[in-house]
Amino acid sequence: MKSGKKDEFKERDLPKIAADDAESNRRFAATVKKMLDTPPKPHKPKTPPVE
Repeated sequence: MKSGKKDEFKERDLPKIAADDAESNRRFAATVKKMLDTPPKPHKPKTPPVE
């Protein structure tokens, strides 16, 4: 496999990759915002590991 062909492939698919990236970033940002807006749930105290 030549590196030249690999680079050509990257250049051609860049707009598509960028669009996919922007979409996932939007979704990720919405998830983070939702997580920050909801108060943390009270956690049960962890049981010590049985040895």
